[in-house]
Parts: sequence; C-alpha cells; structure tokens
Amino acid sequence: MTSNEFNMLNKEMQTSILWNQGIVISERQDRGTAYILYSIGSFYVELKYVNNSLVAIKGFTCTDMLDPYIDNIPIYTSLPFLLE
Repeated sequence: MTSNEFNMLNKEMQTSILWNQGIVISERQDRGTAYILYSIGSFYVELKYVNNSLVAIKGFTCTDMLDPYIDNIPIYTSLPFLLE
C-alpha cells in the first residue's frame, strides 16, 4: 500500500491499519494540538488530535514532514537492525 492509497481510505479503515500494522515513532505537542507519528511499511502517518479528538489522519513519504519530530525520534527506532 502507498501513502496515496492509504489517504483515500475512510477513517475507520485507516485507524484499523494503524492499530494493526503501525509502529509509533514519536509524539509531539504544539499549541494544544497533539500529534502522533507512525510508520507503516514505506510511508509515515501523522494523527492530529485537538481536545482529545482525532481530527486528521495523513499518510506521507516526504521526509521534510519529519522535521518537527527529529529531536524526539530515538535512533534505535529508525534503525532496528542495529539492535540485532
């Protein structure tokens, strides 16, 4: 599945895929909005929460969108083969 195919799914299918296949990479807060970053295969997914309600789900491959998370991503999360 590509990020574009993921983005075309309805919210229920997206969350099901996240819970079953997603790996939490990082979390962050910005002015009362919470974000959770997941990895799913070859792309990333960002969940956006406002007042504890899920308001957006976005799949992407552009690594520029990882910039807000970089300081919070442990290196072993990004490179699991180093732990083998």
